[in-house]
Amino acid sequence: MSSSSPPTPLSQSTSFYSAPDGEDNSTAASSPVHTHLFPYRSARPLPRELRQHCQIFLEEQLCTADELDVAVQALAYLRGVVSVVGPVKADIRTAVQFRRWSRRSGHRGHGNDSQPSDHSDDSDQGNHAGDEDRLSGRLANDSSLWSRGQDFWSVLGWAMNCSVLHPRRWTYWKAWLDLMLDAMDKDWEERERLDAEAHQAAGTTGDVPVTARRESIVTMYLDQQTGRRGSFKAVIKALLADGGPISSAAFREVFDKETRGPKRKKPSSSSSSRKRKRETLDLENDEFGDYLVDDEDECASSGQSEPSTPQKKRGPDERTAATGPGDDDAEQVGLDHPGLVESVWVRLRLFRLVSLATHTMGRRGELDDLYSDLASALKLAPLPLFSLIVSQRSNPLPPEAHVTLLKELFALLLPASHRKPARVDPDAEDAGAITPPMLRECFAPYPANTVAADDNAKLSLVTESAVQLLWRCGAVEYTELLGQAIERGIEAREAKTKKKRSATKARMDPGDILAHEVLSSSSERLRLLLEVMKATATTAVD
Repeated sequence: MSSSSPPTPLSQSTSFYSAPDGEDNSTAASSPVHTHLFPYRSARPLPRELRQHCQIFLEEQLCTADELDVAVQALAYLRGVVSVVGPVKADIRTAVQFRRWSRRSGHRGHGNDSQPSDHSDDSDQGNHAGDEDRLSGRLANDSSLWSRGQDFWSVLGWAMNCSVLHPRRWTYWKAWLDLMLDAMDKDWEERERLDAEAHQAAGTTGDVPVTARRESIVTMYLDQQTGRRGSFKAVIKALLADGGPISSAAFREVFDKETRGPKRKKPSSSSSSRKRKRETLDLENDEFGDYLVDDEDECASSGQSEPSTPQKKRGPDERTAATGPGDDDAEQVGLDHPGLVESVWVRLRLFRLVSLATHTMGRRGELDDLYSDLASALKLAPLPLFSLIVSQRSNPLPPEAHVTLLKELFALLLPASHRKPARVDPDAEDAGAITPPMLRECFAPYPANTVAADDNAKLSLVTESAVQLLWRCGAVEYTELLGQAIERGIEAREAKTKKKRSATKARMDPGDILAHEVLSSSSERLRLLLEVMKATATTAVD
């Protein structure tokens, strides 16, 4: 009986994630090219007098509204520009260049972005001589994000750290990242349309050019690293920043003391006297002083440092009561670190764009390196972040991207003695796919290559994700052989982790406790999934 399987929706050559060298070299996961001629409205410069008024207004900081209101209005304006005019016509690429990379003389072509500038500010101003639109002032220069940040990836890493450690700062960084990702996505889509139009104008002969996309924002950011191989390391490191000691040391705050709340404005003498009267404690007359003041608001208004998110460590009994073996691990992570859960969509959305840009530039080996680097970093990532990345919850990645990532993780977590996919289903292995025979014979029945509960929990999560993915895409049905293989894997992983517990005879640390809970929860979900698949298959037969 042949163990090979017919092509499934996850083994077609229509996606660059699983088989970028397909015959048609199409990119199914790419954004569709616009079919209408004018996706954005045409724009024209402001009249000279109005432009000068705006410049004076901004440089002299004549805004009468609150600073936060001004920031919100600016964000809304930029979103409107990106949506109505478009990033290309509005030249958003120039606006989002970091000063370290934009202060250069000479040619500004593709590949030149990888060289930082060593010019001084005076030289920079000389390069912009005659540029009447260039704003002066501290906020537009030395104190701006584009001057404070080293590059996009260093700012991204700090923002990801804030999602775990500083939830108040994450609120602001998330708004900025959403704007940047919208601009980067639309910039890529518009340049993709321009390349398609150029190809049609040339008679659709040869390959579609990538001239416009080569100047995209995401390509510019990727080129702002020393060497392509090094750039992926920096990208992955920033994408998976988790607020731990290594990430905190690698990605520092962009603005000085930004984790402190805004300073409280000095009250006038009359308001101070009223406040002193209000703070007088008189229980008989219902005067409670400042006992009813919100501690969080007090901290923010006084400029005190924002407390980090992690709370005191729970003991084994307390953690078990809070997260029983049947609870959803992702939901518990969301309760402990809501910012981390929110950041996963941002992380995966940006990774998808980086993957698309890498493929479009025609570098297959670099695309392999990108996924290999992501899998290697994920293997070392904390279990909560790992579970959120590999889960089959709604996320921006297409199924083909999950297939590639899951296969890379299987290769890192499985023992060397596991059966190789190329011997079970060689055609599917060449196509970069996962098939039921592979799952049944190569992936599901094995424990991890170490006795660590963390690695076995991660392997269980990867197996669970692979089963869900294939079943959701209609590529697998329940069989007794599949059920037996998954059950053998569950028992093998549980037995392997018990060896470590019996060998150490010491009290497990909180990390091991969490790993055992995740492993137990994943095993129960796998058994439940098998029951659902079996019931569904029986109903279909009836």
